[in-house]
Amino acid sequence: MTKSILLIGNGPSTRLLASVGFNRLPKDLDTFGMGAAYRFYREVRWWPNFYAWCDKKVCFSHFVGLGQIVEDASTDSTKFFFSLPVSQSPKLTVVPHSSTGDFCFREAVRRGYKRIYMIGIEADYVAAIPESRGLTEDEWRAYGSGMLDDLPEAYRTTIRVITETPKRNPNYFFEGYQRAGDHYTLAAAAGHLRSWDSCARLAKSHGTEVINLSPISAIPHFRKQPLRTLWKKTDILRQMRLQVASLKERLGGSLAPITPPGLEIG
Repeated sequence: MTKSILLIGNGPSTRLLASVGFNRLPKDLDTFGMGAAYRFYREVRWWPNFYAWCDKKVCFSHFVGLGQIVEDASTDSTKFFFSLPVSQSPKLTVVPHSSTGDFCFREAVRRGYKRIYMIGIEADYVAAIPESRGLTEDEWRAYGSGMLDDLPEAYRTTIRVITETPKRNPNYFFEGYQRAGDHYTLAAAAGHLRSWDSCARLAKSHGTEVINLSPISAIPHFRKQPLRTLWKKTDILRQMRLQVASLKERLGGSLAPITPPGLEIG
């Protein structure tokens, strides 16, 4: 296989790609989406080739929503990888609990991709946002409907619930990624960096080139390149420059989160 794949994380750097438009990605580039970005993709009517969410603790919080996108005929993704059986569809493979970004990387290598691009995988987070709180012991025991009983008790202290929808979330590329009532896991940046160290060794052993398109990613192992690396045609590059320049001008030079139609927060 000589095709390339883009792993699309949900960190702030993906705002650059969202401002250009996911539908403008090269047609011969495969894509791997993850996490709660289905909320964005559903509104902009674009879907990656593959989609994953492997953190069982958080996947449960989106059980219904994930089941809906697997069953929805308008969802173009050909394969889903979730840590819970949200659907009986043959498009879904139930995978063990793990880090989602790590899984997507390893799955891309396993599938034989020789060039992996990454964006939105920063390995740098604001862990406990003000609009959240930890779970009580009773809440933890009630959470999961028995589906999380195989996870260690220690995970209880890492799960938080969103108490009100954040108006500005520093961790994600669009507003509305997390909403009131959602559960999420406190990010362990050091653990994630160790995981990416392992991924770098895996890529090297398979002769896989990895290019990090995020200018703010804390992952040190992969060569960084600008987003325009994905495109070859001059006219597309010109469109990108104009759109990014327009976005920066509109936002006063900052990369504020994108809010697609239907996800506005009042």
